[in-house]
Amino acid sequence: MDYLPSFSHLFVPVNVLRINRFVITALFFVIILPVASVAASMCDPESEFPEAGFQVCSRSISPAAIEHTQIIDTKAAIEHFPTSDTLYLDEITIRSTRILKPLHYQPVDVQVMDSLDLERYGTGALSNLLATRSSLFIRDNGPGGLASLTQRGLSSNQTRVLWGGFPVNSLSLGQADISMIPMGLFNSVEVSPGTPSSAFGGGSLGGTVWLSSNHYGHENKLNLDQSTGAFDTWQSRIRAGYSNNRWSASVRGIYRTAENNFSFINQATGETEKRNHNAGRTGHLMVEGGYKLPNGLIHTNIWYSDRREEIPGIVLAISPEAVQNNNVFRWLTGLETSLHGWKLNLSSYFENDDYRYEDPSWDIDSRVRGFRGLAGLDVSRPSTGWVVWQGGISGGVERVET
Repeated sequence: MDYLPSFSHLFVPVNVLRINRFVITALFFVIILPVASVAASMCDPESEFPEAGFQVCSRSISPAAIEHTQIIDTKAAIEHFPTSDTLYLDEITIRSTRILKPLHYQPVDVQVMDSLDLERYGTGALSNLLATRSSLFIRDNGPGGLASLTQRGLSSNQTRVLWGGFPVNSLSLGQADISMIPMGLFNSVEVSPGTPSSAFGGGSLGGTVWLSSNHYGHENKLNLDQSTGAFDTWQSRIRAGYSNNRWSASVRGIYRTAENNFSFINQATGETEKRNHNAGRTGHLMVEGGYKLPNGLIHTNIWYSDRREEIPGIVLAISPEAVQNNNVFRWLTGLETSLHGWKLNLSSYFENDDYRYEDPSWDIDSRVRGFRGLAGLDVSRPSTGWVVWQGGISGGVERVET
């Protein structure tokens, strides 16, 4: 008797649950589903609104909210919605021309080394700067060795190094030894991986490296630097400049010596030895002068470099005596003036390269001399409308003697 009432109480919740499920199902089909259909009909995806970039509709079932449904234009949407991942750009015009133009009009990418990089690597060579601050591949053979550059998968003799627009690549090899170019002499370095052969002549299929050393026109100054490093490395640098209303002049010099007598283990004897006959010295001197004309400027730049390197030879050599000497004299002159509304730029370049290798132990005395003389004239007129008047003529002679 006591068991049956307890049994009946177990079925009451089940019946109530069945009734509740029935009520909820009825409410869904009678009320919720029709209201959801009305709300969905308010956002017609086929609607077109030329004055708006998109449409916004109300999802509320309140009649008051339905009456205030609006179409938001683009300007209002930008103000009310976050746009951190969207950029609105103006029209872009791309120009490509063979005529000399500023960097932002060049058809190829030009990387300009800033003054901080030049000052940081002022006591090093161009190879140190380009190896760390550019995309060029630098093949450096160590102190006293050749350092060449390549880019775009091309050889080093297909990349030109220009000073004031004239090439400084070797006349005999066609490539530039950038370990022989000190950064302390220049105030601007530009790297271009493009193909400006039409502007700078053949040999620049892999790109160009443009060096500028226009120090005239700056304030009076005098700087002296002294640095030292491992293996008896010493470097001295001097920078001096003077200018007034008409005249300007500057002098920059760098002198570096190194013994390079590092220690190594001789695999033939198993003993620790010091590298001998491996010293080197390098000197650079650049003198510049400028004079302001009533309607232009005349300037001249002289760059002289002298390098002597001892060749250590193989580790089993008893007393190596091989030595190589290389001295280069470069002279760059320019005249900028105007005549009857035309701008004239006359420039000339002279280079004399003397390379000598001597090894008395083998009775070797090899000498290579190179000469390069180039000149050019550029004529231009300020642009008027759609026409740009510009022309130029250039020529030169190159000779190598062995």
